[in-house]
Amino acid sequence: MKNVNKKLILTAHAVLILFIMLFAFTATAQEKDAVTPKAVVVNGVVIDQVEIDREFAEVEKQALAKGQKIPDDKMDQIRNSIIDNFINEELLVQDSKSHGIKVEPSEVEAAFADIQKRFNDTAALEKALAESNITVDELKVKIKRGIAAKKLIDDQVVTTIVVPETENRAFYDEHPEYFKHAEQVKASHILIKCDPKAEASVKDEAKRKIKDIQKKLADGESFSELAKQFSECPSKNQSGDLGFFEREKMVKPFADAAFALQTDAISDIVETDFGFHLIKITDKKAASIEEYETVKEKINSHLKRGKTQEAIGKYIVNLREKATIEK
Repeated sequence: MKNVNKKLILTAHAVLILFIMLFAFTATAQEKDAVTPKAVVVNGVVIDQVEIDREFAEVEKQALAKGQKIPDDKMDQIRNSIIDNFINEELLVQDSKSHGIKVEPSEVEAAFADIQKRFNDTAALEKALAESNITVDELKVKIKRGIAAKKLIDDQVVTTIVVPETENRAFYDEHPEYFKHAEQVKASHILIKCDPKAEASVKDEAKRKIKDIQKKLADGESFSELAKQFSECPSKNQSGDLGFFEREKMVKPFADAAFALQTDAISDIVETDFGFHLIKITDKKAASIEEYETVKEKINSHLKRGKTQEAIGKYIVNLREKATIEK
């Protein structure tokens, strides 16, 4: 299964990280200074301009880190998106309170510990926080808000999503291309590298090496041991094993030779842009289509993910329609 192979995983950690990343630099109303310029007010709660500017600066920094610059004609669009994210987060947090949702300190500490694991040490985490102009305490406040929003979404949205069996089956029937698997072979190889533009003398030396190995094979020596000893491909550490692959995954001369072989057969010398190869086929898988029963849970997760995203969007729209938002 291809495009729907990733299951929807609505775990606390996964969704929490989503909220933390989405609202990584938002601040709570209690942290606001009364004289700080306000950008927007959500049901009486101020989101100040300083926070908006800080988030925008972070977006610019991330773009520059990728060698990109935000076009001038996109500045307002991105800033408005940032403001919308702040508004949405604040509405979710407010709504979580109205539903009596509580976040225990132990939950915050557990989530913070998960974030710490992403860094080599405490100094690396502190450096990252400093670069983002945020303290550990501020991060924990944001984590708490993220957990509250996640709990709200779980309770009010996720638990309501159901995908009928008929929809799962219809998706399977309407998208057979997602469940087809092309023929595959499992191969090992021995490679002697040679640049295709190399001088004749260099090519001759590479050919001599691969022919010597070919002779050793003919004399009964082990393919895997010869791969370990002589191959110039990193796969030598796995005795030359390349695992299973489809025809399109390899360069044409290699694929043509590999797929023409029977199991346990060894090819003649094959030349590609990488050099000279000897290929051994160790297993084959015929082209196939996955049965519905084996993929229906993956289909269900895929469809549920789409329905959940749509429902979350509608839930936030509803909160915004009922809210008093001053820009």
